[in-house]
Amino acid sequence: MKNEITEFDVELAYRKLKSYIYYDNYDLFSKAKIADFETDNLNTEYSEDIFDLATNISNKIRKIFDTIIEPIASENSFFKNKIDKISVNILPKSLDPITEEPGNIYTNKYPIENYEVSRLTFFLDADIELLIISVLWLLKIGCKLEHNLYDKAYANRLTLGNNKKVTEGLRLFKPYFNQYQKWRNEAIDKVEELIEKKEDAAIINLDIQNFFYNATISEKKLNEAVGKLEGPLLELHKIFIQINREYTKRISRYQYIDNDYNKILENKEFVLPIGLPTSYVLANWYMDNFDKRILQEVKPIYYSRYVDDILIVLNNPDFEKKNQAEECDAIDKTKRPKLKVSKTDEFILKELSPIIEVELIQNQEKDGQEYFFKIVCEGYEHLKIQTEKTFLYLIDANESTHFIDRLKKRLKENSSEFRDLPNESEEFPDYNEETFEAVLSGKGKKSDKILGLRNSKFVLTVYLANKIFAALKHQVTFNEQESKRIVSFFKGANCIDYFQLWERIIVYLLVHNDKRGFFQFYTNTIKDIIKLKFTENIIDSSYSEAMIKGCLLHYLKTATELAFALKPEFGDNKLIDDIKIFWNQSKFKDFENYFDINQDFKFIKFRRSNLVRDKYISHPLINYTNLAYNTTISLIDINLPIKIDNKYNNQYLFSEDTNNLSLNKNMQRFSPRLIKLYEATYYYQYQHTIDTTKEVESDSIFVYRSNSELDHLHEAFDVFYVLNYDNLYKDLQDSTKREKKYIEIKKAFFETRKSKVSSFDGFSNKRIIINEVKIRKGHSSFTKCKLSIANTKCNNYYFEQSIEGKPIINSERYKTFSTILNLSKSEKANLLGMPECSVPYDLVPTFAKFGARNNLASVIGLEHWRVENVSFNFIVTIIPIKIDNTPDAIVLYRLKNHYSHEEARHVLTSGSDLKVPVPEVYRYDLINWNNLYFTNFYCYELGNILHRSLFVSLIDLVIASEWNPDTNYFSGIVETASREIHCYFMQVNTSEFGDSRITLPSKSESKNQIQIKGGENDTILISEIDIAKLRRFQYKKYDKQKEDKSFKPTPPDFNRKNVKKRMDNEFIFEIE
Repeated sequence: MKNEITEFDVELAYRKLKSYIYYDNYDLFSKAKIADFETDNLNTEYSEDIFDLATNISNKIRKIFDTIIEPIASENSFFKNKIDKISVNILPKSLDPITEEPGNIYTNKYPIENYEVSRLTFFLDADIELLIISVLWLLKIGCKLEHNLYDKAYANRLTLGNNKKVTEGLRLFKPYFNQYQKWRNEAIDKVEELIEKKEDAAIINLDIQNFFYNATISEKKLNEAVGKLEGPLLELHKIFIQINREYTKRISRYQYIDNDYNKILENKEFVLPIGLPTSYVLANWYMDNFDKRILQEVKPIYYSRYVDDILIVLNNPDFEKKNQAEECDAIDKTKRPKLKVSKTDEFILKELSPIIEVELIQNQEKDGQEYFFKIVCEGYEHLKIQTEKTFLYLIDANESTHFIDRLKKRLKENSSEFRDLPNESEEFPDYNEETFEAVLSGKGKKSDKILGLRNSKFVLTVYLANKIFAALKHQVTFNEQESKRIVSFFKGANCIDYFQLWERIIVYLLVHNDKRGFFQFYTNTIKDIIKLKFTENIIDSSYSEAMIKGCLLHYLKTATELAFALKPEFGDNKLIDDIKIFWNQSKFKDFENYFDINQDFKFIKFRRSNLVRDKYISHPLINYTNLAYNTTISLIDINLPIKIDNKYNNQYLFSEDTNNLSLNKNMQRFSPRLIKLYEATYYYQYQHTIDTTKEVESDSIFVYRSNSELDHLHEAFDVFYVLNYDNLYKDLQDSTKREKKYIEIKKAFFETRKSKVSSFDGFSNKRIIINEVKIRKGHSSFTKCKLSIANTKCNNYYFEQSIEGKPIINSERYKTFSTILNLSKSEKANLLGMPECSVPYDLVPTFAKFGARNNLASVIGLEHWRVENVSFNFIVTIIPIKIDNTPDAIVLYRLKNHYSHEEARHVLTSGSDLKVPVPEVYRYDLINWNNLYFTNFYCYELGNILHRSLFVSLIDLVIASEWNPDTNYFSGIVETASREIHCYFMQVNTSEFGDSRITLPSKSESKNQIQIKGGENDTILISEIDIAKLRRFQYKKYDKQKEDKSFKPTPPDFNRKNVKKRMDNEFIFEIE
């Protein structure tokens, strides 16, 4: 049936809702409700069987489905009872000083007693079942509203497929960050276009006041827009309307909001609940006629809107025109003598007079009249423009473009500050400089204010993020004075003003293990909340101070629980006792029930519902394992957990299999986010390697057996598929269709083949396999490729510590990697090479994430990774890809085929009874990325003539990662191999020994494009190789090659058919 709703639809709605809430940084109330929805039986006294959370969730979804398909579902008590329970959470929006400081006096003291809450924000408080209904409404009905909306209304746009329906994945809306960037960047681009044409420009930035409380949705118009509905869809629509009506009733009780809600309800209208996903789609639909009016009547060069934030670009503005107010229809002639309209506002009124006009208001405090901008379009009479948030900037085409250049620079900074590898010394502000300048002065640059480029919350967020990630990614020395400054800053008015940062502050204290700092912050915050004062327009008989304070305390409670879920042991007995003493000695007994730190399940519920923030988790997918599910082990430790102590066992944790690193079925069933392939690969590699080493023999040599000849890649993809797609396509009853879908998705990432006839090493009688991996999604094919050689020194101490199982990841090393990666990015390199044993195993996800976001491939030599008593030496290739505009990376691990004699001796004589792993079969990779065919070797592997000869005519490039002092010997190998294989050769050695180079099969005087040794600083060298030129030469016959002189002639029996395959971007090996 056309109007049918399936149980899968309801489950998909829940998945999308959970994902939407998971990615919301500030709505902690909904996060807590999701956690309770999934784990509400966590602290019951029943048997272990009820702790199957997936079944618990499925039962609740089935209840919603069974009810919604009833003939009169909208009258069912199940929904009616939940709608009757709808309430609001009320939080402060702004604080004002009770008395202003005289003159230009500034202070760093903000006692809460000197401030009062002047504005509030109201959030919907409803059961998760009703939020599921709202998303289901979007999937089945509301998506129709998206079809004809203005394309530059960028906020909260649904992800629609070609069929104009919401796509099947977890994503409900297009990514916030991308959309917000478009909103701002396009305006700047239009201004630049005008300047290039020698036309002046004006940017007008408007903000609609209290938009969500004043935008009124007509039920009649909405019914007409969604069309005729029948059966379950009609009942779904009725329930949805009831939810919005009830919210409108609830906020009508609060006199603080200046609107006649009783009249709104009488007119069968409702306002938009903040916190209900449908509100954002309805907001765009409601404003669509306004958007069209702006385009038709103002005729701007550019117009865009982000919810209630408007950008207008005009060309050739006449700002200097005299008596604009006299000509402006937006100012009533009878009001003009009473008004003192600024020149800026006169200009805006003149340009937008078909849309807005001035309205007077009486200001009792200032004993006079003020004005505001009122929208006069039909249907928008309730909307007002905030004059204090109205900005105008005029750009003269004949003057300096410094303003535009600065805006573009700041936009670029904002786009990268949370995305790329932090560089502590360069990319992030010092706490006492930019942070305090922006936050305490409250002034900032005017150009920043126009587009909301910088505000104090943003700067503080960046600062805290930098400090948190520094502690998570490498060992840091705890700076007690810095921690004290942070705790001291976030108290008084600052504490309440920035309450949305409470979780980040607690995470900062937790990752630095600063329990004293947490206690101080926690108790300061409690005191400040209780002491809050409110302006007269807020406090009245309809609600009490206690309700607002209670919401803040609930927010603090949830922020603490969410942070503690990362490392429950942070809340040890002493901290708990100190907090109990605080409550016992305080005068706040009425509020004590808002937080009981001694209930472990309150932290565990966020782990089991998988709502802990993945950006804080040190090792990808560790939170998805039985280990994390069944113990309270820390999720933020830098080093991987190889052995688990019994101290992590807990009275709420029932599984006996606490050491199991396999995926937990409950955690994977309702995962809230898209798992990246590089995360799944990293997880599979450590899980498989740890499991494999449980079978270590007594011999000094350990045979490393992989599950397949492609080692980990296909197995890792299976993990990726299970977590992202298994549940999505479970409704496909036909196993053939499911298999077809699996193959289709895998082929979007990669395809593999192996050498048709496996070679045998004549000495060891061991098979040699070449795995051909074709990366399917990427940028356009390379004709030239820019290579980056890392010139950095490998440290013996770091090497020895890794062999001992104690890898060093300190700030100095992190700065080294940051420098190398960021330099490669700035030089627009395509592929980075690192020396052997240069990168700790734990930083593979960091390199992969950076590479994925910046389209930078890399070949890196990992330090020895000790698991149990085996010392592994992996070489890793990271290839960036983009699937559905989502950056990801394919990561290939390859165990070193030949440990050098000295390396093996070092491992075996380390005094720890270590073993050297050897692969069951010799394996190499032939990688085709964007039509670049390449492979990698470790230095000692190059000494095997047979192994390197297997790649003759197959590749364009060899990348050799080395840590070797015998540069003369390997120099000869590089030059010989480049000629024998006839390819470019990138050798990357430690800077101490040098001879890092890019060599080509050419005459002696031109064979080395670059070559380097030494240097104290970490840096890179860039060189570009011409792939197309090499292939054209190789495809020629000898007489033509001899005439060319670009390269030395190809060796005997060089297979030109393989060159043609590379030219045509085809597989080298045939299907078996």
